[in-house]
Amino acid sequence: MKFQAFCKRLASQQGRELYTGSLLSLDPGQTTGWAYFRNCSLVESGQEPTPDVPAAARFFHDTYFLSVDCRPGQIVIEDYRIYSWRSEHHAWSDLLTNRIIGCVETLCVVGFDPEDPLPLTKQMAGKGKSFCTDKRLQEWGYYQKGRVHARDAIRHGCHYLAFGSGEKYAAQKRHRKATRGQNVG
Repeated sequence: MKFQAFCKRLASQQGRELYTGSLLSLDPGQTTGWAYFRNCSLVESGQEPTPDVPAAARFFHDTYFLSVDCRPGQIVIEDYRIYSWRSEHHAWSDLLTNRIIGCVETLCVVGFDPEDPLPLTKQMAGKGKSFCTDKRLQEWGYYQKGRVHARDAIRHGCHYLAFGSGEKYAAQKRHRKATRGQNVG
């Protein structure tokens, strides 16, 4: 089953609208993976060297914020946390990934219209990887051989398109659970 058909079936089962529009998903870091979707289909993906914040800002701004054809309606970005068991690893680190995330957050507000900022959703790494395995990406024709960061960006986009940001769908699930067995209607 292709990814778009999977999303249609899942949205129907969950009683929600299928995401329509464009979405840019990002896996930030020294090499930033990106994936651009339109109407639940992957249009293009890749990975870009982003060794510093200015390089990342130029890439995002020039590629997605200036181009009317590629301007996304939603951005999904992998979030980054410093866990206590990894804190020594980050000693003296410039935390480039976190700074790139901040850069994207800023561009979402000022890159378009400050009166109408671009929606941004953050997802932890495990959220995309747990569902969108390499096997699934291969089944959907989305697997990018040798492009780890592009694959991770694709995973985040696919997870968002399939399940949404989580907040409104979690609320719908709580509502269904709360009304289970009740005559509502």
